[in-house]
Amino acid sequence: MSTHVLGRAAQRLETRSVSGWAHVEWLGAGLVVGFAVPFLLADTLGIARDLYYGVYGAIVIAFVFGWAWATGQQLGRAARKRLPLTLVLAAVAGAILVAIVVGTDEASPRPHGLPFVAALAWRGMFYGAVDGLLLSVFPILVVFAAFAGTRLRQRRSGTIAIGAIALAVSLVMTAVYHLGYSDFRGEKLRKPLVGDLIWSAPTLLTLNPIGAPLAHAALHSAAVARSYQTDVFLPPHAAAEPTLALSPCTIRGSLGACGVLQVAENPSDPGGRRIALNVVVLKAQSANPKPDPLFWFAGWGGAGVSDDLADVASAFVSVNIDRDLVFIDQRGTGSSELVCETPSDVRVMKPAAVTEAARRCAEQSGPNLRYYTSAVAVDDFDQVRQALGYDKINIYGGSYGVTTGQIYLQRHGAHVRSAVFDSGSLLDVHIFERQLVNKQRALEQLFARCAADTACHAAYPDLRRQYERVVVRLARQPVPVPGTNVRLDEAGFASVLDEVLAYTPGKPAVPRLIHLVATGQLARAAAELPEETQRPELAYQLLIQCNEPWASWRRGDIERLSHGSFLAPFFRRAATTMAAACAGFPKADVPAAVGQRVHSDVPILFLAGEEDGADPPANVAHAGGELPNSRTVVFRAAGHGQLSLPCAQILIEEFVTRGTATRLDVSCARTAAVLPFDTRP
Repeated sequence: MSTHVLGRAAQRLETRSVSGWAHVEWLGAGLVVGFAVPFLLADTLGIARDLYYGVYGAIVIAFVFGWAWATGQQLGRAARKRLPLTLVLAAVAGAILVAIVVGTDEASPRPHGLPFVAALAWRGMFYGAVDGLLLSVFPILVVFAAFAGTRLRQRRSGTIAIGAIALAVSLVMTAVYHLGYSDFRGEKLRKPLVGDLIWSAPTLLTLNPIGAPLAHAALHSAAVARSYQTDVFLPPHAAAEPTLALSPCTIRGSLGACGVLQVAENPSDPGGRRIALNVVVLKAQSANPKPDPLFWFAGWGGAGVSDDLADVASAFVSVNIDRDLVFIDQRGTGSSELVCETPSDVRVMKPAAVTEAARRCAEQSGPNLRYYTSAVAVDDFDQVRQALGYDKINIYGGSYGVTTGQIYLQRHGAHVRSAVFDSGSLLDVHIFERQLVNKQRALEQLFARCAADTACHAAYPDLRRQYERVVVRLARQPVPVPGTNVRLDEAGFASVLDEVLAYTPGKPAVPRLIHLVATGQLARAAAELPEETQRPELAYQLLIQCNEPWASWRRGDIERLSHGSFLAPFFRRAATTMAAACAGFPKADVPAAVGQRVHSDVPILFLAGEEDGADPPANVAHAGGELPNSRTVVFRAAGHGQLSLPCAQILIEEFVTRGTATRLDVSCARTAAVLPFDTRP
């Protein structure tokens, strides 16, 4: 049927006797226009994207209709012929293209209301239709017009051959146009060429000039709706690079260079409210530094660069010899901190009161709170990279920094040379829910290690049974702590035990803590506990827990996983509280990939604590399938976070220097975190 349709449609183009070479000349001019417009206006001059669409549209429409007028092509008449078939073909092609956008492009924040409708009409429908006109309609109709009246045109096989030539020319036009953008001069060019085979089909099969623009408009409309900030289906434009001026500064004794980068709070509204991100760079000590710095990706609830830098800069002294160290405020911390005033009695508040408190926090944080997600945060980090002029970077991420590090790999992986991921989990692991099982396992591991240790077993020969008796007693009746107004219940004891068990330095005290509580020495136990540090509840943390799959608190899963866990009462209560809080918080646009494993060939060094109850080795056990150049080093007896261990610091320095984890001597991890138990009477 297609050749019959082509044959009849082609006859309608033979309305004026024009030399075939005249059409070839027009085609050559079209290729020049197709490359020159994006190269000059977008890539060289970098005019605003929406202004570019208008100028580009005006040039293309004038050029195509100029060709039609000069050669006598009746486009209006052609647009009315075989219209039903054209619309069906355009609908099919458009549906395929929409599916491709949804299936291959990451979701990103977009405007809402009238701004979104305007973007859909301008960036989606208008720009898409103009693209279809230049990349498909013009080359296809020019080729058929060039062969009008020739012997080749008289045969069915000839019509098919002309169609093949027309499609090839359309592909050339698409390639030339996209090469006008610097970002498409490489592997990325493949996508529009595949797309051209689809969006050209409606016009190629009917020679109706409406088909390709409709299909192409569907593609760009889907891109606006799903991935407004990306350039996969909305070509990039050379906009002004982010700028960041640095000046000498001292942060708690560390000499560095400090600056502030202003970023859009709502990434889809670059002209709207902006927030300031503090940036500190510790310049390399070498006279010939390496071009790839180490970026610090902060953990959960990071207080800002000044506090992070003071705590960890000494751990990277060796790395800092040849490489810059870069510390950045994640949006929602430091200079852009958004704090929720958490009531002291939140544990016993009714769900409705928790929801109302969360709603007040969301209102105080402003209408753009929904953009304080992990994905938007790592896009900020990449703006810092660009502003500082780095091409490739190395990443150190600890705890939650492992999560943001993987998301950065997803979104900006071409700029990562290597990554150290310390005490984290793969993105498809629901970390908080799994902690019920993982923290119980960490406790069981410590019991076993104490039983195997001569001194610990001699001091606490009945440790496990003592612990079980404490849990039963506190579940039945809370016990007052002498000298305080506190009554220790099962959930409170679990919380204290979890705090001491979490990190390597606290583990040696766990057996003695259990023994003191079991023997009624609560005052001594309380006196020896580290002073509790009250950290503010940051709004970005709650937003992420309410919206990002890895951070979920699904009550059904927590109930299922809680059996046999010492934290069951605490987590059940926390899950109820979290559900109530999320009812008062906004929904965020979170890319689906944030809950999926990362695929990357970047060299990665995972550091894991054997007795880490938050992010144990099991949470990265199968990383090699998607991350073939990764290696996991397990530190015996260690808890959460390995950076303070000299062994870990040596491994990090060697890994970053070499850019590979192969042949890395990790033998020190067997003893680096093994500390003697506290066996004082």
